[in-house]
Amino acid sequence: MQNYYDLITRYSKYLFSQDLRDKSAVLTGGINDEIKLSINGEKMNFGPNGEKDSIWTIVKENKKYKTLNLVNLIGIDTIKWDQPQYTDPKIQQHIEIEWLIDEDVESIYWITADKGGDIRPKKIDFVRAPHNV
Repeated sequence: MQNYYDLITRYSKYLFSQDLRDKSAVLTGGINDEIKLSINGEKMNFGPNGEKDSIWTIVKENKKYKTLNLVNLIGIDTIKWDQPQYTDPKIQQHIEIEWLIDEDVESIYWITADKGGDIRPKKIDFVRAPHNV
């Protein structure tokens, strides 16, 4: 639990800044498919509503950066916070993220409180896909 508190404290600017706007419903809950999640080419069940057996997506942005939070709710007993949780979420690995962005992207970083206590950002390699106009 300490890792989660440390992560939230260290990165609060990127998670909770007042100039961030929540774009979750538009980017991951609509029909436009700006953000897609898949494993081995197979689309994952995800969305902005925190539904059981899905990846809960929280997307925020401002003029300087965009954030995508993924909360794994796959395989849990219930999404109700006040009910006992007897089953851990089913581990998801090798998630591919496709995000349609019309701006230049300098870099992408990944952080997690789940893996062994190291909450330092890890730089992710990414591919700029060609687009048709």
